[in-house]
Amino acid sequence: MKIEFKFKGIHAVDTAVVLCMDFRFQKETQEFFGKELGINNFDLIAIPGAGQAIIADDDLALKSLAVSNDLHHVKKIIVVHHQDCGAYGGSGKFNGDAMAEESFHKEELQKTKEKINSLYPNLEVTMVFARLTDDSANIEFVIV
Repeated sequence: MKIEFKFKGIHAVDTAVVLCMDFRFQKETQEFFGKELGINNFDLIAIPGAGQAIIADDDLALKSLAVSNDLHHVKKIIVVHHQDCGAYGGSGKFNGDAMAEESFHKEELQKTKEKINSLYPNLEVTMVFARLTDDSANIEFVIV
């Protein structure tokens, strides 16, 4: 089977997205980027816990950011955390307190942003939290 390669001769993209590898949030997150942010093409860096690896100076996470910056010349990085993230212990770690869980992730996202800004001060950095709503029937994306 052959599929047309739509990026022949193109080796740069405006945005890198760091998100958790959790399959449950990937399609909706990509839909959010396209519909709400107008971003349809991006470097995808999917690692457990997203920003957790960046804060911890994980070699793969930092090398992935470097490739996006140095090779693909991104102008912005978006980091997405989500509710019930297993890398952080899931929602159970917060005993059902969704507000405490969201607050924790917002703090982690802030630490991630500070780390990225220290490495790449010229890049625009945006943090997003994906919360489950309507008895987990929907996902709401909040720009932090």
